[in-house]
Amino acid sequence: MPTDFPAAFAALREILRKHAAGMSVHADTPATLPFSTPAIGSNKMPIWFGCVLLKKSAVTYHLFPLYLIPSCKPPSR
Repeated sequence: MPTDFPAAFAALREILRKHAAGMSVHADTPATLPFSTPAIGSNKMPIWFGCVLLKKSAVTYHLFPLYLIPSCKPPSR
């Protein structure tokens, strides 16, 4: 099982930064990089775009627009 989480985080971080032009960065730390769009949602808060997180046993990568597209959601169980 791969264990070079810092290298994976660095690679995913660059991919996210490359596609986040015009977005707002909420934190840029060695373990976190979240972005939001300039658009405001119904809750009067910025709409999240994406995030990459370095955790103890994993690297997580979230593209929040995918959660809003019904065809991208996994089937209900």
